[in-house]
Parts: sequence; structure tokens; C-alpha cells
Amino acid sequence: MIKMYLVKPKNEDNLIKFPNEVYDTFFNEEWFLQPIVKRIILEVEKLKQRDILLNDEYGHPISPYSISTGSKTLILMAQDFTNESCFRLSNLGDNCYNILEDIAKTKDIFIYANCLPIKDIQIQIMESGKVVYTDLDFIEEKYKLMEEGVIPNEYTENKYIW
Repeated sequence: MIKMYLVKPKNEDNLIKFPNEVYDTFFNEEWFLQPIVKRIILEVEKLKQRDILLNDEYGHPISPYSISTGSKTLILMAQDFTNESCFRLSNLGDNCYNILEDIAKTKDIFIYANCLPIKDIQIQIMESGKVVYTDLDFIEEKYKLMEEGVIPNEYTENKYIW
């Protein structure tokens, strides 16, 4: 399930602010043998893959370090060593959301965002524990938490998330 923080998590040790650096540091060629990573490379990057070798549409080799931040973030989400990590949703593009949903069917994925660009998806709001299923549910819960003072009211308080 996707578990979403609306404000920065208190334990920032688990917050992955810069997925590119984490990916580059912990890079493992074996990731590219996993079916979910092969799907990320095909659907998000639109690259052809043979073992760990990546090629563009013209057959030119592409380094696995050169893939997009969205793909790197999804690959990290799929790995066991990131089970308690929290990712910024803003690191994912629209082309990543279907795969994010599928990864979240196999394990809990923690994300941090103050808006919901993904439509009609099951998400647990961490500040309240409530599970929302639609955009309307999300908006109602967010405003309820702002009214209760659990999260800052972004419209009356001039606070930035980062």
C-alpha cells in the first residue's frame, strides 16, 4: 500500500531526498534482472534491454546511470533495503504512477507529498491513518487535518515544504 506523509516525516533519516545519489551509491547490476526493473526500463525509459545492457531505439548503448530520476526512484522503491525509506512523490513523473501502484501491491511504499497527482488510488494518510480511495476523499481528509491543526494550513501559513 502507498503510505503518504503530507508534511515532512519527523524521522528524516529515512527520507530519500536525492534518489540519484542513493541509486549511484548502491547500484547493483542484479537489479536489472528483476522483472519489475525490466518493466521500468521498457515502460518508463522506452529502452530495450538484454541482461543488464540497455539500448535506445537506434541500438546505441545507454548507461544504467543515465536513466531518469523517476526510473531510479522506482528501482529503489522495489528493493528490499529501502523498506522503511520515504520518497518524494515529486521525483516521479506521470509515466511512473502505474508501476508505483504495482510495487505498492507487493510492499508498503512511503511517499511524501502535499498534493495528489495520482487519481483514484488507495493511499493511507500517515498523519491520520485514514485510507482514502478517491481524489475527493484525499481533499476532504487533507482539509480536516488542516482544520485540526495536524498539518499546517498552506493557504494561511507561508511555510514551504522543503
